[in-house]
Amino acid sequence: MYNSLYKAEDNTDSDSDDVYQSPPVYSREDTPAMGTSVMATPVAATPAMSPIMTPQLGITYNVDGSLAASVAARLQQGRRERPNVVANENSSRWRQTMLDNVHRLENLSQTSNPHAQAISMEVCFTRDLCESGREPIIIDPSSFEYNKGDFLNGYITIENKSRKPVPFDMFYVVFEGTIRIKGNSGETKVDNFLSMFDFSASFNAAQINRLDTDENNPFAFNSIVDPLDGSCLSFLEDRLIHPGKRYKRFFTFKIPWALLDTKCENDISDHVQLPPTFGGSVVGAQIHMQRPPLSRQNSAQNAASSLSMSSKDLAGPNTSITYGVLARFIGRKSKYGIEKAPNPNGSRKLVNSRGDEYIILQEETGYVRVIQRSESLELSNFKIKQAISNQQLANIESRVQEVIQEFQRHESTSMDGSSSMENALEPVASTESAKERQLYRQQPRQQYSKTPDYQEQVKILTKSVGFGTKRKPYGTLRMHCKNPLIRIDYIPTTCNLLRQPEESSMSWEFNIVLDFGFLQSSGSTRCPEFKELSISLVAQTYTTRKYPIPMEFASPNVSDIQSRCRKLAQELRNVKQQSKDFAIETQLISDVWALCDLEIQSKELFLRPPSVKQLNSIKWDANKQNPQEFSKSFVIPVDLKTLQLTPVTAASAIPKTPAYDRFCLVPSFQSCYVGRYYYLKVTASTSGEIFENRIPVFVNKPNNDGSWLAYKQYLLKATQSKVS
Repeated sequence: MYNSLYKAEDNTDSDSDDVYQSPPVYSREDTPAMGTSVMATPVAATPAMSPIMTPQLGITYNVDGSLAASVAARLQQGRRERPNVVANENSSRWRQTMLDNVHRLENLSQTSNPHAQAISMEVCFTRDLCESGREPIIIDPSSFEYNKGDFLNGYITIENKSRKPVPFDMFYVVFEGTIRIKGNSGETKVDNFLSMFDFSASFNAAQINRLDTDENNPFAFNSIVDPLDGSCLSFLEDRLIHPGKRYKRFFTFKIPWALLDTKCENDISDHVQLPPTFGGSVVGAQIHMQRPPLSRQNSAQNAASSLSMSSKDLAGPNTSITYGVLARFIGRKSKYGIEKAPNPNGSRKLVNSRGDEYIILQEETGYVRVIQRSESLELSNFKIKQAISNQQLANIESRVQEVIQEFQRHESTSMDGSSSMENALEPVASTESAKERQLYRQQPRQQYSKTPDYQEQVKILTKSVGFGTKRKPYGTLRMHCKNPLIRIDYIPTTCNLLRQPEESSMSWEFNIVLDFGFLQSSGSTRCPEFKELSISLVAQTYTTRKYPIPMEFASPNVSDIQSRCRKLAQELRNVKQQSKDFAIETQLISDVWALCDLEIQSKELFLRPPSVKQLNSIKWDANKQNPQEFSKSFVIPVDLKTLQLTPVTAASAIPKTPAYDRFCLVPSFQSCYVGRYYYLKVTASTSGEIFENRIPVFVNKPNNDGSWLAYKQYLLKATQSKVS
């Protein structure tokens, strides 16, 4: 007879009771022969009751349905103590467990701990693949932009400046893409959407040969020295960073073409594209542009220019998307003379099998700028995206209506006092099948040609009657923009050595056409005059911190979608308040809440207003078939190079420097937690009404201007000219 006790490694952040699992307890009298069946008999928990195990939940219940006393006590104790996450170094998954819970580790890199301060690390980027005995060509990653498919080469130098060896348990090198969103209350959402490990650069239990020319014994921990500068290219089995030695680790990464499909749980294609380097958060002052050591010495002024430009992509201070090569040492507290501190908040720690806590000893990150090349959005594809976006929103609304209808049927059945087994066993359609029905059902043809509300406005115009406040309508005015979409090219920042804005800036000049239609009321002979006309570019950033966004946005109507979803959330809240026992699909609640919880930040850039006199000078053309119907068109030339951060008037001076030298319009993108889109806002006002049209603006990077490939060709030409 034996009792088994099990505790699984927990890599989740959940604080629910389900993580405290208690396995079934069995009594085995003898070992049966192979092929015979076995009946496992539960060991009696008390003389009166026998526990019953629920495998799905991992919780033991008594036969009368009550929680077993021992398990209940353990759950209660777990709520108070919240057990640590164990990375058992004797198992094969301890490294994976550590990486999954690295956010729990205490970081000593910014403390005064002598062991942490003794370790000096630097990340350097090179033009070519690093090899032992070959002089590398150091490059400045802020002078160009990496693109999908590019190789990221370089090395990491490590030195122990103390007089004693410094131990470590784990060293790894990873290329990370990270989203950071800081909330109003101070908490920060961190999403590592990209993690690529270089196992040859990291410490392993074997010597990994990086190149075909390497012939190292993979099973021997020999000291490999670079003949170029005498640096040690490997760590020994003792896992010590010895003083007086300079260690060097080569790394190579290939920037992926896209993220894994599993990264977006809502299966949205735009969410698995690589987002651009973006934002200037608290971390962004260091993150956005960090130059390598050789560049820092002579380029302090250019580095300051890079930092200032990073804060001018109109992202705000609380949002950032960064890419960088991270090198990190992890060790145990006991090795660095740190006493075990009390844990008043009950936060879960990462410990080994003996309860020794893991911590981050030292880390260093070298940041790069990634702006992936994208194809220009065609009008046909844009309309398809609009249709898909509309159907995704309609799917959410229909699912909410199904919940309300089901709740009403449930309430009517409860009031009648009857129950229907047929209704109880009726299968509920899954979320995915509901999405497919809504998204792929045949749509009427006219839906694709319907003019969006944000591109057309119709209002009734009124005029005052007598001396009172009474007003009388004298007609209906329609304002419509004939430009369904505007496409402009991305222009790199001023710190990019190879930017060629002259060619790309041609797309920043275009014309927009406004159509006005007016229908006079009976007995009226008056046509309206316009009092004011303005135009501006709006850069809108939307973020969410808790749940991923369940749809893509193809139009500048995110605020309208949020308002509609808040009404849906109120309906779901009413259902839950009326009946707490009525279950609502968790995925539906997450989808609605993600759209309700969007934080939308808009930055408006202003242009010189068009001439109102010129607009009013254009005569209204009467319709020959209907003499009370009039129309006219007005063409507005737009030059985005004259954009300004403050409102301007017709008398304002044109800026001497173009807009792309004063701020950066990053390419339009969408991800699960943050997105950026642009639209042109055209506002016209009459004596009593204000009309506003919003024209979608898509910013794309169509060529290799300022990219790594162009920069590499530039370096090769410079090297050849220097040799000649």
